[in-house]
Amino acid sequence: MSINSIALKKQIVQAINEYGTDIKILRDIYEKDEHECEVLKESMKYINTIKGIIDNSNNNKDNKINNRQGVIKLNIKPTLYIPYDKNPFIQENDYLEINGVYYRAETFTDLVHYNLLYEIPLERIELNE
Repeated sequence: MSINSIALKKQIVQAINEYGTDIKILRDIYEKDEHECEVLKESMKYINTIKGIIDNSNNNKDNKINNRQGVIKLNIKPTLYIPYDKNPFIQENDYLEINGVYYRAETFTDLVHYNLLYEIPLERIELNE
């Protein structure tokens, strides 16, 4: 049984464009100084806005319990799904702003190994403003 990846990719792109969330991509820009050391040139430079689907389902939650105080803290590790692109706008360690909340992109995975969809775990970050 073969998969019609071209038709399937069109459906994925259409669904993400219709139901997805706007995601702002931000990136720290570095340059090398006279000693060949990387120096931060620009912090959180706006790169582009894309559409993606965010999954905050229960299977992505890492539960941590503080037994001494009886406090349960849930660290939600959402997952971002975007259509596969040979040269995606997002890179590992980019910052993503989604509905006013900031995340850092982790390692990309080609979800079904047919170049259809990227699965990107996200780490929520708090900005010191």
